[in-house]
Amino acid sequence: MADNADGDFEVDLISVVHLADPSYYHQLQADSAIYDRYLYELITSETSTAIGADGLRRVTADMQPTEGQVALARSYGLAPQMMCLDLRRHQHWVLADMSRERLQALQRESGEAVWGERLGIVEHMQEVGKALVVGRTADGRVLPKFFLTGGLNASALALRALMWLMPCPEAQVMLLDWARAWPAAGGVSAVLSAVIDRVLAGDIATAKKLAFAQQLVSGQRSGGGSTTSAAAASTSTSGGSSGGSGGGSADVLMTGRNAEVMRELRRSRLAGLQRVGVMYGCLHMRDLQERLRGELGMDRVGVRWVTAWDIPIGPATANQGRPAAEEARRWATVAGAALAYTAVGAWDWSDTFLHVSSELERGLSTDAAGAAAGAIGLYVLRHVYLYYGLAKW
Repeated sequence: MADNADGDFEVDLISVVHLADPSYYHQLQADSAIYDRYLYELITSETSTAIGADGLRRVTADMQPTEGQVALARSYGLAPQMMCLDLRRHQHWVLADMSRERLQALQRESGEAVWGERLGIVEHMQEVGKALVVGRTADGRVLPKFFLTGGLNASALALRALMWLMPCPEAQVMLLDWARAWPAAGGVSAVLSAVIDRVLAGDIATAKKLAFAQQLVSGQRSGGGSTTSAAAASTSTSGGSSGGSGGGSADVLMTGRNAEVMRELRRSRLAGLQRVGVMYGCLHMRDLQERLRGELGMDRVGVRWVTAWDIPIGPATANQGRPAAEEARRWATVAGAALAYTAVGAWDWSDTFLHVSSELERGLSTDAAGAAAGAIGLYVLRHVYLYYGLAKW
């Protein structure tokens, strides 16, 4: 690790995932020994913590995961963070987070408990609307010699809009988006291929674990954080003199909790400590890096990756040595699934537009037009959600 100033203070941001193999958390616990102080996140009641003579807040109660966290982890063959980490083992582990009581009070004051949920719904609907109109790959070129030009032109958008009124529209729209991507999209993602392969092999546990990893990746991409799923990045940052103020997120959860981290980092620096670790969730890291640059004059100098869980089965290795009869059965399963998908799509389209035609046969009244528009709208909406989910792969 290098320092752009006097090198007297170093901070490692340990971006942690909350479900992983137990060995991942055991490694984090062991690696914490290299730090003078190890700051971590935990929203818990004030009665579960105590402030020591040194003014630092530490956990005093035995922390256990909720039943929901245990069930979720077990469904993926993983372990929850709170089941594996011992927050009271080391004296240099310090809680740098808001208490549950303070967080709830701030949420009430700001109205975040109500408006945050509504804002999340609005942002979600905006993303779904973008999937309907623009698609995942908005810029680029179309297939050579195709009659559409590249980018967001009227002809491409008109064709895309018409596709939503066809049978199985999500498949057609995804093919168009794939064709418009430049550089070339390159086909189905390796993760989706592996999930399909494991499902066809009857290995549902591995398929779920792969899908969960991809879900985390998609969440990080859409949330603006680092793309961390089956690995967590340990980002090393070091610096010298104090600087200006750093930017941050507008919500209470992000800015308030990250402010607690910065307060403890300043205290650590004033105490003459040289190396501090900060173990926090992935979505906090971008804001923390900006704050470290702006408020403490620090620069990122390196990234190290730690494996959170292994999934050794992949499409390439799974296909090796497979008997011809088994391969034929798998392809038959794929063909049957594709046939069933198109049959259901055709039935859905036929049923919807038969309903529309029967409504319009009553005449062009306001009620008939409204019923027809509602049926078409519901048809488009359910297929947009199918596309929206598939596009994250």
